[in-house]
Amino acid sequence: MKLSQSKFTLLTLLGASLVWGKLKAQDTIPMNFEMAVELALTKNLDYRIQQNNMSILQKEKQVAMFSHLPSVGMSSNLLQQTGQQFQQIEGEIVVTNVSNDILTGNLNVTMPLFNSGRRILDTQSAILALEAGEKGLNRAKQQVIFDVSRRYLQVLLDQELVRIAGENLENQKQQLVQIEGFVDAGLRTMSDLYNQQSEVARLESVKVDAEIQYENDLWLLTEYLQLPPGVVPVIESVDHSGS
Repeated sequence: MKLSQSKFTLLTLLGASLVWGKLKAQDTIPMNFEMAVELALTKNLDYRIQQNNMSILQKEKQVAMFSHLPSVGMSSNLLQQTGQQFQQIEGEIVVTNVSNDILTGNLNVTMPLFNSGRRILDTQSAILALEAGEKGLNRAKQQVIFDVSRRYLQVLLDQELVRIAGENLENQKQQLVQIEGFVDAGLRTMSDLYNQQSEVARLESVKVDAEIQYENDLWLLTEYLQLPPGVVPVIESVDHSGS
């Protein structure tokens, strides 16, 4: 039975080493919550589309506001006249060639006095569309913050569960050493030893499960942040002081 317990422990430790070895083989970057949110905002497609829509809506509002101003048009023409001029000088007819450059300019100002309120309605529509765009942009931003928060806090929880599982395992291992000494001294039975060995093996499995869950959730956060392949974040705890 001790041999079976040893095999189970060996397999458990091997699984744990593979999990942590995979994480350590990656490049890591330190990251706090604010950095994660900012990075997600630059990568999130929906948020970037909303930003582009806002630029369009702002231009449309400007066009609608300018439609209330007079329309000014300006034109210019350049003409050249060439001909002959006849003059009588001392009883003789003198013919001279004449070339004249003529520049004309026009300035037109138009202002529609009545168009059934269409300009006012267009302006109101542009203003409302811009306000809706602002709300859509803010909603997209809040969704990104929510998604990052959920994934970020889950990774922090996983880290804490891994730590607790490790502490519990170490405590039970120490107790196993004590029970082994008591069994050798005849103060405890073999069933007590087997029960403790089983508890240690169970906690080793719990620790491995916690480490695997931590790795999975860390990769979900990494994927959402669209980090380069082979790069994982080392996240910092959230400051609850509000500073």
